[in-house]
Amino acid sequence: MSDISSAEFWDDYFNGKTNEGRDDSGNPVKPIFDRIDFTERFVEGDKILDVGSAQAVLCKKLKSKNPEKIIIALDHSKVAKEMSGYDPYIVSSVYDMPFKDKEFDLVIATQIMEVIESLDKFMLELKRVAKNGLFTVAIGKMEHWSQCNEFTLDSFNKLLFNYGKVDIIFPTSSLILAKVSFNE
Repeated sequence: MSDISSAEFWDDYFNGKTNEGRDDSGNPVKPIFDRIDFTERFVEGDKILDVGSAQAVLCKKLKSKNPEKIIIALDHSKVAKEMSGYDPYIVSSVYDMPFKDKEFDLVIATQIMEVIESLDKFMLELKRVAKNGLFTVAIGKMEHWSQCNEFTLDSFNKLLFNYGKVDIIFPTSSLILAKVSFNE
């Protein structure tokens, strides 16, 4: 099995070649409630980057409601990009993104931090490319995934505090949403 943070793993995932993250019937595990609807209420800014975008579902929804905004998808899976049909979509590592410092008003990372190998390197890169961050993570161990970071409300808040001012932290029974103003 490939490392869960590798592009090869996610290409295999989107091609249906792995049982990781799938239920007993082989279907992708769905969040308990729609994280997209939950997240979009907190989106602000004119230039937005969705990191770990997968099939760009959030980007498409945001763009349909805000056609004047620049909304860019980023993921390291070429297969996900092809499946998405979304443009602009950048295939890149989350640790070395091809953007200028503070190029984005907001970077969004919805349920990607659970599978990030180096959270410090990831957060430093997000802080470099954006002024603010919007994050959602699952609480505790994610079912059907063998390799993942586990979060509690306290551990997630402490992690984010290292990189900026936590403006909003909103826990539910299954997810935590947080909005952060990155420190200079």
